Amino acid sequence: MLSIILAGILGTLIGTLIGGGVAALVVGLLEWDTIVDWFERDKIKSVAKADEDRIAVVIKEEMKGGKVPVIQGIFDMEAEEFLEAEVYEAEELDADLRRQLRTNEPLIYEYAN
Repeated sequence: MLSIILAGILGTLIGTLIGGGVAALVVGLLEWDTIVDWFERDKIKSVAKADEDRIAVVIKEEMKGGKVPVIQGIFDMEAEEFLEAEVYEAEELDADLRRQLRTNEPLIYEYAN
């Protein structure tokens, strides 16, 4: 159910992120470890954990121009906005990241307690 709600909300916001001022990092190979390292930064983790309405999410878009857009961020469900986000355009995803994003649904990153 959460993924259906997220897909509706995030669908419109992703276009805003990609087309509206958030610069994409162009990379040859995007690795799952890069995604995890970003979420585990102290600043990002503190933003995510400051409110129970905030979720850490990773979204893979359809390939465009030979690159796979991947968005990761801290999304506030109540405000319906990203508080922090990173956008990648990757030529390739490593095996771990492909496995994590094997469906077209947003992936919720879970923090350890």
